[in-house]
Amino acid sequence: MAIIPGTNGNDILNGTPQDDEFHRGNGFDLVYGNDGNDLMNGSDVDMGADTLYGGGGSDTITGSIGGDSIDGGDGDDYLYGARIDSTPDGNDTIFGGAGDDYIQGMMGSDLLYGGTGNDRIVGDGGGATAGHADTIYGDEGNDRIWAGGGGDLVYGGDDNDLVYGDAGNDTLHGDAGNDTLAGGADHDLIYGGTGDDLLLGEAGNDLVDGGAGHDSLLGGAGSDTLLGGAGRDTLDGGAGADTLTGGLDADVFIADGTADTITDFNATEGIGDADSSNNDLVDLSAFYNQTRLAAWNAANPGLQFNTPLDWLRYEQSQGALASAGGLRIFSSYDPVTNGGTFVSAELLNEENTRVPCFARGTRIAVADDEVAIETLRAGDLVQTRDNGLQPIRWIGSRKLSAAELKAMPNLRPIRIAAGALGKGLPVADLLVSPQHRVLVRSNIAQKMFKTREVLVAAKQLVLLEGFDIANDLQEVEYFHMLFDRHEVVLSNGAETESLYTGAEALKAVGKAAAEEIFTLFPQLADPDHVPTPARYLPSGRQARKMGMRHLQNNRPLIAAQ
Repeated sequence: MAIIPGTNGNDILNGTPQDDEFHRGNGFDLVYGNDGNDLMNGSDVDMGADTLYGGGGSDTITGSIGGDSIDGGDGDDYLYGARIDSTPDGNDTIFGGAGDDYIQGMMGSDLLYGGTGNDRIVGDGGGATAGHADTIYGDEGNDRIWAGGGGDLVYGGDDNDLVYGDAGNDTLHGDAGNDTLAGGADHDLIYGGTGDDLLLGEAGNDLVDGGAGHDSLLGGAGSDTLLGGAGRDTLDGGAGADTLTGGLDADVFIADGTADTITDFNATEGIGDADSSNNDLVDLSAFYNQTRLAAWNAANPGLQFNTPLDWLRYEQSQGALASAGGLRIFSSYDPVTNGGTFVSAELLNEENTRVPCFARGTRIAVADDEVAIETLRAGDLVQTRDNGLQPIRWIGSRKLSAAELKAMPNLRPIRIAAGALGKGLPVADLLVSPQHRVLVRSNIAQKMFKTREVLVAAKQLVLLEGFDIANDLQEVEYFHMLFDRHEVVLSNGAETESLYTGAEALKAVGKAAAEEIFTLFPQLADPDHVPTPARYLPSGRQARKMGMRHLQNNRPLIAAQ
């Protein structure tokens, strides 16, 4: 490797066709790497604004603390705006060029272009008020972008991108492709663009706009505004008083028990035809479920209801879904007057109001073998992590057709690719329902939750490589497996949970299945019963934050014991 030194003046340095190492001094330097895998070292005392061209080859280029212009050229390059220990750092412009590049702006308000290829881009910068606002363009390829602190502007570009805003009031554009965008802390503007996108507002009062395509929108904490746009979208406001507008086509609204406003709920067509794919659907299970119904009937002996739906329609007829401070469902809404036309009680039925589980084919560890979950029966012994072989007390299943998955895309399974957890796990692709929890064991979990092992819902990990929504499946059959206690079992070699008997899980298995379970475990029918989880269960926001820390630090979800 040729060593090419600079001076403290304004230098023009040219590399050879082979691998070169450049040592720049102070001054405003112009460096051409040419071909070869070149190394251009930075300096924490050079205030000059350098212009650095990598040329062909896989180059490693580090700017100085001035505002540098860096172009990686062809090849898989590593490009840094400054040394990692440099403070302060100038406002850099970095072009990745062709190839799968790693780009990190460091401090300063940087302009970063990924170029073609599957790039990883880190804006970095300070906190929400530090003033380091980066502008990032992913361009072509499946890019992973971490904007970092400050109010950043990010364009994912073509293809399927993953974008995380982090701290600051960010504006994120997915553009074309099936993108995953997460705002992070503070108040963000998130635009999915075209494609079937997953959009997460996270903390703060966010605006989340799905655009075209069949999108999934989750507001997170704060009072968010969710706009589905064109396509069959799923909108979940999360915590806070949210405003949800589905837009065109038949959408799914998920109400979380707080003061949300649904502005355009309607039947679309075919109401009552047992096909929920041709009308909007609102999931009111956080409000109306068997547990809450039991509490209502106990408190109101003179006004009893057989089903949560009967109770819902009564309360709607009394104006319960039309009062300020609670959930409100409009068929048309005027934001100026904060009013409009409410949905009538007779239009709310099983079709438009409506678990954790394994998909058919999952291999479950038993005494000395692995068997497909659909072959298991109550009484069969299954290997558990904590209590050895344990008998199945109850097992059930639910099959979702293509029409149901189209109407409720939030129930599409999560595919965990072989090896995605780390240590080669799972040993084969694993399909689970979105709420199904997998075990994470890492030092990051220890730092965040004071325990190395936690159980995290699969849908909270879709920001990570190897965790994807299985949009290719036409139908899916989920299986639920219940033991005397919440257990950790082996599924395709990975440690995952059995059915957790919390209120949300029990309402999801359906009325008939819940009655079977209550016969086996009468205590579960008690509204005050709180089951003991096999491991700590982080909230959705905590789980996503933990996942992003694993991504940022390039750490597996399963570390060595």
